Amino acid sequence: MNTSFLKVPFIGVFVAVFAASVGLAHAYVVPGRTDLNIYTDSSGNTTVNRAGTNITNNANGTTSVDYGSRTITTRTDGSVQLNDANGRIITIRNNQDLDAYASTVVQETPAITNIEIKNNRIEVAYRQPARFLGIFGGSLAGTVSVVNGGTVEINLPWYRFLFSKNTASVKSAVVAQLQTGVNNGTLNLDSIGTGTEKNITITAGNSARVITIVSSTVSAQVSVSSPAVTPLPATRTATPGARTVAPVARTATPLPQPGTTIASFVGSWNGRFAPNSVSAAVGCPGGSVSFNVKSDGSFQGPVNIDNLGTAFYGGGSVNNAGSMSGGWSLSGSGSVMQGTINLSGKLLASGTGSGTWNVPGGCSGSYSVNR
Repeated sequence: MNTSFLKVPFIGVFVAVFAASVGLAHAYVVPGRTDLNIYTDSSGNTTVNRAGTNITNNANGTTSVDYGSRTITTRTDGSVQLNDANGRIITIRNNQDLDAYASTVVQETPAITNIEIKNNRIEVAYRQPARFLGIFGGSLAGTVSVVNGGTVEINLPWYRFLFSKNTASVKSAVVAQLQTGVNNGTLNLDSIGTGTEKNITITAGNSARVITIVSSTVSAQVSVSSPAVTPLPATRTATPGARTVAPVARTATPLPQPGTTIASFVGSWNGRFAPNSVSAAVGCPGGSVSFNVKSDGSFQGPVNIDNLGTAFYGGGSVNNAGSMSGGWSLSGSGSVMQGTINLSGKLLASGTGSGTWNVPGGCSGSYSVNR
């Protein structure tokens, strides 16, 4: 039986939960975090809200996280219960449940390539943008290991000294998020990994929370603080094992085919891009995109990230069939997205277009435009 699990983001949400006397309702706004609100109702249930995600510490000892139509609940027996978008209720009680959950997190989380659950540790492998010799764009693999007892280790390949990277910030962010979970009582780092028959339920629940915290934190960090990368020229060969960031170069325009021509797409196009659910969970923003297609198929225009107030210019090309691709440099934007935002999709002669976008190593989603 195939079972689907949902990764519920804990990054940026596990903050100190304020205590309140039962019988009184209290609401708090966290200083410096206008997107974060805390409310304690008259029954003693405390809820933390951030961008549509609600975490509730219930008076009966359970902890629930609501993410849209999805919920993850920490039960009093230590197990983790998930209620997905289709109304299915799934409980992580053993190592088999945990393995299935880890597999789904790898599929759904940007930058995470593998998760291993061992006897006394959890290892989360990831890939981050990095600059080879400080010049050439590429990527570097790494592994975050959380050892039973709370020790956090970052392991990189032997050739790591050849790359500019942000290992220190990844480790410090993971340590901080795990400690926040410990401080608010939702995580016990003395019971993680593959549990024994005696403590399997509690260990599986703790391990699921560690996987969620580490994967979402790493995914955010490799997008937030990765160094700007310089694309390799089209004639160069990428360093073995490194992923090349697509350049902002225009692609060649093929010969016209029956039905449409480049002229079918000439004009000004405007629309929006938005993160997918996983990227939104780790703080990836949306924004607007505008570009003007010329008679030769090339286009240029600005991308604006929501609430940032700065335009970033780039461009690309569209062929006679309406297939388009382009890139915009976001380095120094001050947002969680750094590097290059790449758009690819299709424009229609009727005046609409859509496709997908991504920032290598981090955020991704979809976009739509109209002429």
